[in-house]
Amino acid sequence: MFTLSLKNKVKNLRLAKKIFRFLQLKKALVFPRQLVIEVTSLCNGRCIHCEYSKLDRPHSHMKMDLYKKIIDECHKFKKYCKSLSLYWMGEPLLDPTFFEKVKYAKQKNSFAVSINSNGSLLTPENCQKLIDSKLDQIIFGVDGASKESYEKVRVGLSYEKVVEGIKRLAAFKKKLNVNHPKIKVRMTITPFNANEIDLFKKTWAGVATRVFARDMHVWGGDTIDEKMMQYSYKHVKGDRGQSIPCLYLWRTMVVSQDGRVALCCVDARLQQEIGDLNKESIDHVWHGERLNKIRKMHLAGKMDEIHLCRRCNFWQTKGATWWWL
Repeated sequence: MFTLSLKNKVKNLRLAKKIFRFLQLKKALVFPRQLVIEVTSLCNGRCIHCEYSKLDRPHSHMKMDLYKKIIDECHKFKKYCKSLSLYWMGEPLLDPTFFEKVKYAKQKNSFAVSINSNGSLLTPENCQKLIDSKLDQIIFGVDGASKESYEKVRVGLSYEKVVEGIKRLAAFKKKLNVNHPKIKVRMTITPFNANEIDLFKKTWAGVATRVFARDMHVWGGDTIDEKMMQYSYKHVKGDRGQSIPCLYLWRTMVVSQDGRVALCCVDARLQQEIGDLNKESIDHVWHGERLNKIRKMHLAGKMDEIHLCRRCNFWQTKGATWWWL
């Protein structure tokens, strides 16, 4: 009797997952929930786990007219588009129009606006501007709990300068008694800092809103060297044989500084470009044949037939929602 009851519960759970999945995907197909906009493709670091040094596309800032076109369309679909991430392969604070772009987005819509930053440009002036801009969140990549480990990973950047800058921003927030932007500090786990996770969390406790370590992923099958790629495959948790569709295909659109649309955030070199917002709308690209073809292949478990997805393990670092499992 107990066994039968348990089986029925499992069946009901599976049915609930299928129904919830259908409703979620139906809603997601209307418009992307998150826009990742590369406000600049310039960076002042040469991190060993990043694809930046391999980029063979223009290094520049997104033009304001293109940026406003994107934000204006998001505003029309504000019921669906909730998150705006103003970064991708560059350091956002290198963009001279960055604060103007944040201001435009916040005035236009109730987006949750966030950035990823290496934290190297947190001058007193920039700290004040970040607070004044009403930016919601900053995730700082600090890949080490010591100067030695950090500077082996974040090549070209100063550990002391980054730590000082992040603590300065936290002090500014406290002095002004504001909650924004939320400060998150993240360490990407590499062979150089894997033994520093506990020290890292202890270092930033009380400074950041959240402190966490994340496995290093592979950028669409490419890394700076083969050893780093093999380290990632060996240490990332999760079963690659599960063939779980990548949720980012239904949730997120990634736009490069020149307006081209990448398949996803690991398509750093735009190997599988799916659109161009200089010529098309977000809506058109989101419902376009190229992206829908990829979605169908994921749903059919044919990820290995897609060049970019074949060796990608980014989805494993994020985990999967219960209704896909």
